[in-house]
Amino acid sequence: MFACCPKGGTLEQRSEQGHTFSPWIPGNGVGGAGCRWTVIGGGRKEDRTDKPYPKKDDRSASELGPTDPALDAQNPDSFFPPPSDAGGVQTLKYPFSIAHKRMQEGGWSREVTVRELAVSKTIAGVDMRLTAGGIRELHWHTAAEWALMLYGNARIMALDADGKSFVADVTEGDLWYFPTGIPHSIQGLNPDGCEFLLVFDDGNFSEYETVLLTDWMAHTPHDVLSKNFGVSERGNGKDAEKGKVYFPSRCSRPAGCGPEGRRGLAGPIAAGFRFSYHPTGGYQTHQRRRGADWLSRPSTTAQ
Repeated sequence: MFACCPKGGTLEQRSEQGHTFSPWIPGNGVGGAGCRWTVIGGGRKEDRTDKPYPKKDDRSASELGPTDPALDAQNPDSFFPPPSDAGGVQTLKYPFSIAHKRMQEGGWSREVTVRELAVSKTIAGVDMRLTAGGIRELHWHTAAEWALMLYGNARIMALDADGKSFVADVTEGDLWYFPTGIPHSIQGLNPDGCEFLLVFDDGNFSEYETVLLTDWMAHTPHDVLSKNFGVSERGNGKDAEKGKVYFPSRCSRPAGCGPEGRRGLAGPIAAGFRFSYHPTGGYQTHQRRRGADWLSRPSTTAQ
């Protein structure tokens, strides 16, 4: 609500007349003609609705400072907002491309939570990549997890509340779901590992705050570990304090070591129950102007 007069003039407040002003910097720099301002709105407040909204090629909508053309092209309604945009809607997207990537030998992950995207209070996402043989350490967390395989092949392993095991191989397009508190691990398979999208039902979830098996081992007495795993006290605890999240491993699949051959001491999980899903009938796809929606229903999903 201020007007800045040419060099040598005075600054006068014009709010009582309802004027609003926007700075304009001359092309020959600030040091030449002094400070100039152009009026982008004026008149009495009740008359403002009669003023035409600037068109896209209007000088009032021009942007003369440094820009990011690629980002502007992806966000046309931010670059040139419609008249109905009052600025009250929070940011509704945050790209993984600018999220921090946690890298270790065997894989990496990057996440978007409520800390990066304030509006996302009930959902968090993680993009994870594992090399062939790379393992996401056995872990568990308080949020439920579902996943969509984006690329490659992986083996998922889980334990239910009774200690019974579940092992399955998944590939591009497959889904899995782990309820709250279910211990699980993931391994990338040949030929080039995998990448998948994880979604959690808590915006405050963080991939960096899960409970790792090595965390549990590091805080459990060695005699308890020895009895639990049937090994000597000298043979456990050495690697427990390293806290590896991703680590490389061999990716061999000899006979008896596939999904059907790896079962825990408590036996396999109940027949007919699975944590992974393969859409036998494919996905129902709804094309959008800037992408597509994939919908998987129980009727098109093999369990």
